[in-house]
Amino acid sequence: MRMSHGIGRIGFLPMVLGVVLVLGVVCPPPAAAQTTNPTTAEETPLESDLSSPAATMRTFRRAVQRAQELRPDARQAWEIALGCIDMSAGPSSGSTAEDAVSRRLAAQKLLDVIDRVASDPANELPDAQRAAAAELDAYVFFPQPSSAGQRRVLGKLGKSVSQPIVLVQTSPGTWKFSQRTIEGIDVLHEQMLALPVLSGGGQPVSALLGPTFDRTRTWGWLALAGAIFLGLLAGKVVATVLRNAGKRMHSHKWAGRKILFDAAAGPANLALITLGLAIGMRFIYMDGAVATLSLKVIAFLYLIAVGWYLYNLVDLISLLLGKFAERSDSKLDDMVLPLITKTLRIFLIVVFSLMAAQNVFGLDITGWLAGLGIAGLAVSLAAQDSFRNLFGSVTVFFDKPFAVGDFIRYGDQSGTIEEIGFRSTRVRLIDGAVMTVPNMKFGDDSVVNITRS
Repeated sequence: MRMSHGIGRIGFLPMVLGVVLVLGVVCPPPAAAQTTNPTTAEETPLESDLSSPAATMRTFRRAVQRAQELRPDARQAWEIALGCIDMSAGPSSGSTAEDAVSRRLAAQKLLDVIDRVASDPANELPDAQRAAAAELDAYVFFPQPSSAGQRRVLGKLGKSVSQPIVLVQTSPGTWKFSQRTIEGIDVLHEQMLALPVLSGGGQPVSALLGPTFDRTRTWGWLALAGAIFLGLLAGKVVATVLRNAGKRMHSHKWAGRKILFDAAAGPANLALITLGLAIGMRFIYMDGAVATLSLKVIAFLYLIAVGWYLYNLVDLISLLLGKFAERSDSKLDDMVLPLITKTLRIFLIVVFSLMAAQNVFGLDITGWLAGLGIAGLAVSLAAQDSFRNLFGSVTVFFDKPFAVGDFIRYGDQSGTIEEIGFRSTRVRLIDGAVMTVPNMKFGDDSVVNITRS
């Protein structure tokens, strides 16, 4: 049975990269995370200071940033961060795992909004002395029209704020973010996503990479180069071993085992190179957005390695289905098999592209997916012939006017059926040329099956 691996020749990695890039254009950008490389940031102890609006802001921002870095003290950091929020009117803190997760998400969204409002928000808030002198019980951090910076932010936003960010004095000398601020943070965060991050975001590349070159020692760069080299070497060795094992399986006519080894060679090579890169990057100082981007790249490469392996394993499924088709007398199996193989490959590309876009890069794909309904209507109008070809292929499968390998005469041409696809059928003519016929044409013109005559 002769098969075409059209989409298999294109390659999994380029197609996933292409889809993710397209999603990056059509989807809203992710909220910039304020993280620092956990292996190089200064290990200063966390302390909770809620004595004033300014102190609470500093404590909250520092605690959430520390918690996002997944350090050993991340749990303590989350406790301090959530302690900056007034939850007296709601359920007890951490009453359930779901409550704990929702509170952490709300704290992250609050930090993201604050970083889009001011580059140094604590400086815009009163300290303990000013708060006491003014006898404040509450203070509105945002919106604050008296602040020139916030006026620019409000001008860019172009609409009124759904819920202000307010700090309240819950007890003498203790300031926290109000319960209403957290209750409305989802809507406010959605409003603010279109604005750039002012704290730790929007810097030029030179500003982002400056600390990396300034604070990384020579031995750190050497360690990075050495780890990358060892990753490349290990990947090459493992890939060679797997390919040689595949050749031995082929010599024993163990086609399935050969596919297993061959399918793992490329992904294993990529995974080991990524491991070397990840280890080497731990010796490099990275701050803020650079550290965040590096972690996303590493996660993306690992995800690509897993998807690439599964993509290659489609050949094993094709082999198993092919053996099943050989035992049946019907040629319908031979025609459907290439379609199943292509469908599985396209399915894997779409699934892993969406996983990378949403889970690694944090792109909001829900709006994009919702837009597919409207786009689908436009595409259906513009692709009527494609749908006619699809229904034509269904007619060919079930009416069986011909099958793969049959010799037919269509119009003034004669040849052997090589492949029946979703859109068209390939016919090898007597002179050796390949004729591609849209499937809808077979419903309009007569086909003479010489093999069955």
